[in-house]
Formats: sequence, structure tokens, C-alpha cells
Amino acid sequence: MRKSITPYLLKLDDRLWDEIEDNRMALKALFPSGVSKKEFIQNAIIAYNQSFVESGVKEKLRQIRQVEIEDPLSPYYGE
Repeated sequence: MRKSITPYLLKLDDRLWDEIEDNRMALKALFPSGVSKKEFIQNAIIAYNQSFVESGVKEKLRQIRQVEIEDPLSPYYGE
């Protein structure tokens, strides 16, 4: 089954593109065939999203939103 891919334009400054290129080229030691920029950026986003969930940030944000919805912080609340 083929997944649908949505194109996205990514604008970064030259310094960040250079850093991506350096890191991508460093992976040639592990992957002799190389890693494309597309693959490198996709893998970086996947890893970031996984760490976001695993670090508990997503759960904490859900809890904060729930408190804000249930307990408004108004000076007139409870009067």
C-alpha cells in the first residue's frame, strides 16, 4: 500500500542547511549508499515527535489544557 505524501516547502537559513548537510554526510560512515536530504529531514522529524511524546511533554500539555478548560482563572470565578 502506498502512503500519501504531502509536499511542504521548507525555508531555512544557510547555516542550518549546512548543518543538515554536514550531519547527513557524516552518516555515510554508517550508510555507504548515503541518506538523501528528504530522508534525513523526515527521520529527524519522526525522532523529534517520538521524543516529544516519550519525554511526557505532550501529556503535560494535555493536562494543562484540561485544567484550563475545567478551572478558569478568572478573578470573578467562584463568586
